[in-house]
Amino acid sequence: MRKVADVLILIASFASVFAILLGFSRIPFAAAQQGEFFSIFAKVHPTKGFPHVSLVILGVLSAFACMLSLNTLISLVIVIQAMVQFLAQCVAVVLLRRNRSQENKLPFRMPLYPLPVAIAFLGWLLVLISSGARNIVLALTATLAGVATFLYKSRQEQRWPFELYE
Repeated sequence: MRKVADVLILIASFASVFAILLGFSRIPFAAAQQGEFFSIFAKVHPTKGFPHVSLVILGVLSAFACMLSLNTLISLVIVIQAMVQFLAQCVAVVLLRRNRSQENKLPFRMPLYPLPVAIAFLGWLLVLISSGARNIVLALTATLAGVATFLYKSRQEQRWPFELYE
């Protein structure tokens, strides 16, 4: 009975991963169709009509991610999110309040401002530091690779921050 349950769990896990991969391959595909991502991702299979290039590239990247331990993978995802999203949100709230509060009334209020921002920032900074130097370096490398790719694509198309002013 245990072997049957194990097989059913494996089938459900495989189906879940397959569905997620098929769904997430549509994101770079849609961005490429709108001109916001590399045009190669907009290619559709000639007879089956699915974004085969996007699917293959995401599949290869997922296979590389499988070579990492689960602990390392989770740590990297948390570190990248802490750096790119959570810490940046804390800074953005302060900048938004500083730059826009004089122009017009902001649509939100934060009781005890700036204490919640400072606590959140210090908390996420603690999470980031406690993840270890190796994970921080790997996450920074991945983030910088993404920034470099964005700047390369922007420069090719002369879009922000390289747009020409007339």
